[in-house]
Amino acid sequence: MWFFSPSFDSATSHSTNYYDLLGQGFLRGKPYLWLEPDPRLAELENPYSPSELGSIPVLHDATYFRGRYYLYFGPLPGAIAAAVRAITGVGIGDDWLTFAGIAGLFLASADVLARISRMSYSHLPQWVILPGLAVAGLASPMLWILNYPAYNSAAVACGAFFLMAGLATALSSLASVRHRRLRWLLASTFWSFAAASRIISAPAVIVFSLAMAIPATRERALPTRARILGLTALTLPLAVTAGLLALYNIVRFGDPLETGLRYQMAGTDYTSFDRPFSASYVAFNAYNYMWMPPRMGARFPFLHARSGTRKPPLLSPAPSSMHDPEQVTGLLLTTPFLLFAGYTVARAVCGVRPCADHVAVDAQARSLPERRLAAHLSRTLLVAALSLFAPLLLFFYVSMRYLLDLSPMLVVVASVGSWIAMEDHRDDGRLRRLVELLAILSALVSVVFGVLLALSDSPALAMILRARTGR
Repeated sequence: MWFFSPSFDSATSHSTNYYDLLGQGFLRGKPYLWLEPDPRLAELENPYSPSELGSIPVLHDATYFRGRYYLYFGPLPGAIAAAVRAITGVGIGDDWLTFAGIAGLFLASADVLARISRMSYSHLPQWVILPGLAVAGLASPMLWILNYPAYNSAAVACGAFFLMAGLATALSSLASVRHRRLRWLLASTFWSFAAASRIISAPAVIVFSLAMAIPATRERALPTRARILGLTALTLPLAVTAGLLALYNIVRFGDPLETGLRYQMAGTDYTSFDRPFSASYVAFNAYNYMWMPPRMGARFPFLHARSGTRKPPLLSPAPSSMHDPEQVTGLLLTTPFLLFAGYTVARAVCGVRPCADHVAVDAQARSLPERRLAAHLSRTLLVAALSLFAPLLLFFYVSMRYLLDLSPMLVVVASVGSWIAMEDHRDDGRLRRLVELLAILSALVSVVFGVLLALSDSPALAMILRARTGR
């Protein structure tokens, strides 16, 4: 809330109201923003060319198409803004949508960690969930995004929240068979909302849906009708949402796959740009997202995010079609707790049995179904995390806020990895204590880095410093 506090003052707020404008359009039955573009734009041969645009004012980053402003971001936050305005008569800013998404994301992440811990690792001490909780709430980029809670951050935050909320709901159906189909329907609805907020969530949505649907089809103890109803609950919201998004794009642009990205007013003519996704960006994006070091300073808060690089070490310069990256810091450097995800990978590759012969799992502590469930969850989370990372690697642009697409899922994977490591070495007191110490210290370092990086660009801290210096 402190990082978010500048939004309370309109003079210091970095917020926008794009989604409220979209919501006003929705309430009038229109798919565009309720804001008239400058009429001079319609007179230009190419309004997307900066040289032609000149000094004509535009709504930055909005999509301009045939005399109307649209958003290429997902429409679901606009539907939320429309509902708020319809109920209260007052618009909601993109800052509050961002804050609600971040707060909800943390609560959903906490619920996911608690459920996985209870289902598969209940024999471990209860405190082992705390490092993951701390990282989920305070590591980069959770607090960083609250510094600039605008329309683009709102879309990312809402997408990440609905994806994690769907996972939490799906896990609740594994813990209890009561109202299982209703829980599947709710989980699928949340995942549909994630894709409708942030379209690159769609691959992870597919992974989670398949992970739920495939075991459901194999439950031979259930009658055919029950299995069909269960699969319907899992797939119906996704199918309806896909159809509505396609219709939304057809109404706007005449193409079900056109999101309006190339028609954005961002100071670059993207209508002539034909490579938004390319394998040639992968190496550069991987370096920026995973290994880009922060800039060190002599004064508090000591760490500062720097702009990403188009020329990583040992690599040729990035393709000319790759946009200059925004500020970004590598997750592996600033969030070392995520290195425990590597242990999850190793165990997923080795299967349910430990890789080392000298490591034994007490059969009485964990039944075979529990071990299979833990292995299934680990593999599903890993594939989901990879499916979230793939679009970021292939995209022509790099930004710190995009890390929120990936980092919450990685935190869950790393937390599971730390629990697996503690379990695998619980018969060796020294190794177990070493793993526990590494989990605590890496989480602490991750939290400190996350807070310092957020402070380095915090309007809230800048306000305090200005008040103290009189500048």
